[in-house]
Amino acid sequence: MNRRLMIMLWWGLLCGGLFSLSAQEPTTLDVAMDSIAAKETVNDQLLLSLKQQVTTLDSLRKVDSLQKINLEQQLANLKTSDEIKRLAIERQLGLLEENQSKYEKDKSARLDSLRQHAVGYPVVGLVKDTLFTLYIRVGSYGPAYRAKNIQERLHSLYEYGFGSEDTLTVTYDHDYADISYEDRILMTVTQNEAFWHDTTIQALAEEYSTALTEALHRANDEFSTSRLLKRLGLLVLYLIGTVALIRIINRVIRWLKLMVEVNRDKWLKDWRYKDYTIISKVQEVRLLEYVINFLRIVLIVAAIIVAVPIIFNLFPFSRDWSSKLSHTLLTPVRDLGMAVWNYLPNLFFIIVIYLVMRLLSKLAKYFFTEIELAKLRIPGFHPEFAKPTYTIIRILLIAFFLILIFPYLPGSGSPAFNGISVFVGVLVSFGSSSAIANMIAGIVITYMRPFRVGDRIKIEDVTGDVLEKNMLVTRLRTVTNEEITIPNSKILTAATINYSSLAESKGLILSTEVTFGFEIAWQEVEEAMLEAIGRCDRILKAPKPFVLQAGFNDNYVVYLVNGYTTEANAQATIYSEIRGHIQDVCRERDLELLSPHYVATRDGTERTIPPEYKSQHPKDAEKAKRQEEAAEWHEKQEVKKAEKQREKELQAEEQKKLEKEGLQKEQEDKPTETSDDNNKDKK
Repeated sequence: MNRRLMIMLWWGLLCGGLFSLSAQEPTTLDVAMDSIAAKETVNDQLLLSLKQQVTTLDSLRKVDSLQKINLEQQLANLKTSDEIKRLAIERQLGLLEENQSKYEKDKSARLDSLRQHAVGYPVVGLVKDTLFTLYIRVGSYGPAYRAKNIQERLHSLYEYGFGSEDTLTVTYDHDYADISYEDRILMTVTQNEAFWHDTTIQALAEEYSTALTEALHRANDEFSTSRLLKRLGLLVLYLIGTVALIRIINRVIRWLKLMVEVNRDKWLKDWRYKDYTIISKVQEVRLLEYVINFLRIVLIVAAIIVAVPIIFNLFPFSRDWSSKLSHTLLTPVRDLGMAVWNYLPNLFFIIVIYLVMRLLSKLAKYFFTEIELAKLRIPGFHPEFAKPTYTIIRILLIAFFLILIFPYLPGSGSPAFNGISVFVGVLVSFGSSSAIANMIAGIVITYMRPFRVGDRIKIEDVTGDVLEKNMLVTRLRTVTNEEITIPNSKILTAATINYSSLAESKGLILSTEVTFGFEIAWQEVEEAMLEAIGRCDRILKAPKPFVLQAGFNDNYVVYLVNGYTTEANAQATIYSEIRGHIQDVCRERDLELLSPHYVATRDGTERTIPPEYKSQHPKDAEKAKRQEEAAEWHEKQEVKKAEKQREKELQAEEQKKLEKEGLQKEQEDKPTETSDDNNKDKK
């Protein structure tokens, strides 16, 4: 049911379009009057120019003809002995004959050239066929009006009853000829028309009369009852054939779908790249179904497009529809095909340029890959330059490729294409200024080599490891695992510190600040600090660490503890380790560590040293001894208390045990007394 509905819908759309086409008037009758008048004026001017040119040629030809007659008379009067003069006259006669043929060719060429610029108006017959074309006006009637008037008179004569054996009559006068049937004049042929067609008025009138007669006979044959019945039969046959063809197409499409589904595992396989599935079998089946459905629609539409013109061509009144429909449907396809065919040379040129550019790109990639892998060394060209340089060359090759193929692109010369190109160029120019600045800065940074991927750097107040460096931005990862993106233009204008480059050469100096009071000797401080930094495994032993006295403040001395390391990316960890060892050494040596802003209230009895690191002075030793004796006495007292408590627990356990034994003995004596009482009762 759905297929029938679709078929009827197709037929309805096509028939509606054709009826809309049929509602239009012929082109020759729908032209505006002013346009027709302008075209007829052009024809009149061309005819006048042609007459002038032909008159000039005829005058030259007449002069040559008179000269030819004179030479022929001289040749006839010559004596047989005067051979030299005879040959000269024959040579002149030959030149005159060549001029005559040249005049004829020139006249034909000028006629053809003028006819190409003239506008003709066709006379359409009863069965929508073109009989002939009119170019010349007759009196005040132009060719457009004459063509329309002849068509109307032809229809009127057919309706009047022009028999299959009837013929038209040609009546000649001085400079015109009338074509008529009985007392009905169909058209008039003038001397100007004969002159335009380079023939005689008699020949042109007979040609037009024959064409009109054949058109009337053909109309009688086309519109006869037997021919109408035959056309109806062919119409039914074509309709049945079209429906049958559509059913066959549907069955073939269903069979193709079934074959794809049955042989899916045999014909299809997953498209994979390593472990990634690009297209699975299910997706391939769906894609094939889409292609098959599209093929079905194309075949059905093609069948309808082929059938409709054939059907409409059966009837004379619809043949014009057939030609218009064929022109409407086939003209775009033909134009597209011709455009593709004409574009093939340009496409071949683009393919050649693409292959050359691809070859150059591969050669550049191979060359710079060898440099990046250090297989090829160029003095002054570092391996890290290879990849960005290849990227720049590749961009330049692509830009050069686009410049070369631009004139060969379809529609590249059209105003719309040029306007869009200018608009896109202006849009890119205004919208990508910052991006271009970042790209230029990225290129400059690449060849400045301020840092590499993996280096620990500091840009203004941001410190981190370089994760990525491209043409637009640089990405850093900070110590707190934050990813920061910095534009290259900002990096180019800011101060950049590269810790890793220093670590690779002599080693990076890590410096931490500590403060001690004036009462501590600086030699003791330096010795303690060198011991503390020497305990850090990631501080180099050579060059040796060193301590600097950075300054004197109001309450303390500032010391800078310095050490070399090659692990620039672990600065935070190394700093933490150094400071931890400094605290340990200060506590071990009874050195008081002050901070830059240390504030405390001191009474001389307690110092800011943890108890486990305090020194054992005499007073402290006596106090500690007394504390130990007191602790021992308390421990002994606790032991005695524990022993007494244990004795009490043992006595309680023995008491409980005795009470338990007494209860068991009482239970054993009770059954014996009960048995004695029973014996007494029996007695």
